[in-house]
Amino acid sequence: MPFSIEGRNKVSDPFEKKFLRILKRHLSRDFPNPKRIGCPPKQQLDKLAVAPQRVPDWVVEHLLSCSPCYLTYSRILREQKTKSAREKQITKSRGAAAG
Repeated sequence: MPFSIEGRNKVSDPFEKKFLRILKRHLSRDFPNPKRIGCPPKQQLDKLAVAPQRVPDWVVEHLLSCSPCYLTYSRILREQKTKSAREKQITKSRGAAAG
């Protein structure tokens, strides 16, 4: 499971795809924390998505045992991926227009 979108490779192996799908479902549903006990601030999850090496280990450990935090983090990664794709498209369009 990647902690940032940088260097992320597409999974092509069917077993790996199934495993990751099951893992995501498990992390998303099986660790409810309605009172948000021990949750890191959202800024820590934002930082984890951008610079995972700069986040304390306890944040990662918590993420793997708290569905609400995992879902928040997953949303942050999706938003980053969308933003990155948009920026690449804009850069590509500008290059084509200039060439």
